[in-house]
Amino acid sequence: MKLKIFLLICALCEILFLGCGQKITDNPIANQPPETRLTFYPDGSLATTTSRQVLHWWGDDPDGKVVMFLYTWDINLPVPPGYQSSEGWTRTTANLDTFSLKFTNLDTIYTFRISAVDDQGLVDPTPAIQTFPVANSRPEVEFIANTEIPETTFTVASFYWQGTDLDGEETLERYEYILDDTLAGAWKSIAAESTFINLKIPDELANQNHVFYLRAVDIAGVFSKIIRMPKNDRNIWHVKRPIGNILIIDDFEVVDQGERLYVQTLDSLGLEYSIWNIKLNRNGDTKYDLMPASVDMFTETMLLFDRVLWYTDSNPHFEEAQITIPRYLKIENKKIVFSTQFKEFFSEQGDPLEFSPVDNLGKTSYDVFPGTILQPGSAKSNFPVLKANKWIPFVKELTPKLSAQVVYRLEENPLLWQGQPVVAVVNADNSFYFFGVPFHQLNGNQNARRLLAIILKDEFGLP
Repeated sequence: MKLKIFLLICALCEILFLGCGQKITDNPIANQPPETRLTFYPDGSLATTTSRQVLHWWGDDPDGKVVMFLYTWDINLPVPPGYQSSEGWTRTTANLDTFSLKFTNLDTIYTFRISAVDDQGLVDPTPAIQTFPVANSRPEVEFIANTEIPETTFTVASFYWQGTDLDGEETLERYEYILDDTLAGAWKSIAAESTFINLKIPDELANQNHVFYLRAVDIAGVFSKIIRMPKNDRNIWHVKRPIGNILIIDDFEVVDQGERLYVQTLDSLGLEYSIWNIKLNRNGDTKYDLMPASVDMFTETMLLFDRVLWYTDSNPHFEEAQITIPRYLKIENKKIVFSTQFKEFFSEQGDPLEFSPVDNLGKTSYDVFPGTILQPGSAKSNFPVLKANKWIPFVKELTPKLSAQVVYRLEENPLLWQGQPVVAVVNADNSFYFFGVPFHQLNGNQNARRLLAIILKDEFGLP
């Protein structure tokens, strides 16, 4: 009995097995297309967003696996039947990407479609879709802090700014500027990659008051708010025309008539000149009235002239000199006389005199008293003997660079120093005279003006 039941069960199973096999063979199931899913941040299909979007997508395939995706921003492109005929669609195997949506007006609507592709090349016929109403953010521009234009300049001026755009820096197309009146004349363009301008003021705009206006423009033609320099709406900036080819840089804060020696010498020679007082401080604040905020503007101002007479006290603008003087002297036929004092504990850290013909300073400071004699060096034996007419503290011995020559030494004085310390040197081509003592305080023999005339005429080639 048990055997008969077992045999009956086996027979039924065989019938069922054969029946199932017949069904699969006669009615195969077709390859099913994959399904595509899409999300983005911030969430919400109708929210107005900026032009930069990070999109995430993935796919599921019921009878295989997803091997790639096809996407497009063209709403009119039909979904391809297979990836081989997907012209106009972009292929990717990634699951996310960042897109910067370009716009041609203030607001733009974009539609993104993406379809998964399975391992048999079948494309999801119902792409995942996301619509983006994109708002073009207005660009912004501001002047960089501490770059305020001086109250008066010669016919050059430097302006520094920073532009931003919430839609991405690549959407900034250009900057535009205009002088004085935002409604008169044409704005001038500056490339988006530039964040400063060294403006050369036309001669016809010299000896006048001016305002510099600036704005940013994005790729949709949208303008930022207009900003002005000077920043204070009550202020203007005055441009004065350079006079002559010689610049006197007054870097001497103590009022001691130092400028007079230079002025009298140039007047006696019939030479025209301009004076630039970079330590002028009428209101007693922490900022000098005429001092540029950048070395670029400082250099451009010096380059308006072929000869520079720069004299300073014990608080010199060495940082500016480090950059501006080498730039200045690289230009053919530019020459300079520079005189300075030193502080009691003058630090040579960072080589502050690298710009000069001086290699290093002596460790000891000397007091040069009125009546002290300065003898010319052997290479300048035609120069007059000078005498100090004021007390000059903290004088340092100068060691000239190998290519430089000695111009003046202190006379021997065993009570105050050893030997004859060097206090003035000149570079190899006689284009840079460096005095480690204030030049205008060496007129005890009333011949400092004659020495300056010799340097200007015989060494610098002035008429």
